[in-house]
Amino acid sequence: MAGYPGKQGRKAIPTQLKIVRGTARKDRTNKAEAKPKVALPSPPAHLTAEAKREWWRMGRRLVQLGLMTEIDKAALAIYCQTWARWEEAEAKLREADLLTPGPPFYKYRKALVKEAADAMRDLMKYLVEFGMTPSSRSRVHPSKPAESEDPVEKWLKEKREDANY
Repeated sequence: MAGYPGKQGRKAIPTQLKIVRGTARKDRTNKAEAKPKVALPSPPAHLTAEAKREWWRMGRRLVQLGLMTEIDKAALAIYCQTWARWEEAEAKLREADLLTPGPPFYKYRKALVKEAADAMRDLMKYLVEFGMTPSSRSRVHPSKPAESEDPVEKWLKEKREDANY
């Protein structure tokens, strides 16, 4: 269905990520793509203490790779809060039995087990979005973004120069 949201082909990959991965092609570059500034904004106030620790730990690393920008605050906040929920659920599971008694000869899995599994599943989605899993990282070739020149513009300039030969 052509106009149906979510059914329009593959999800677009930002040009910066294509450049870092080494898969960027001049004919597939969106020249009108937004180019937000690489930066790590301050964490939202509502994050838990564990989520804020993760914010600073991973946020700094993402900035070093040029993958965190000033407009990615919400995505990183969701990742960090999901991380904190998973950490909390796992800590509680270490202190408790995984099963709870039910009818004779039957036991139920505690709701906490599902909560931890759901948080882990969601966490993996965010890890992939930021290139923080072994498979997604294998497609990334880190390079520090140029301080004075936009990396997308630099890459396009190099491609134009190569085409002149």
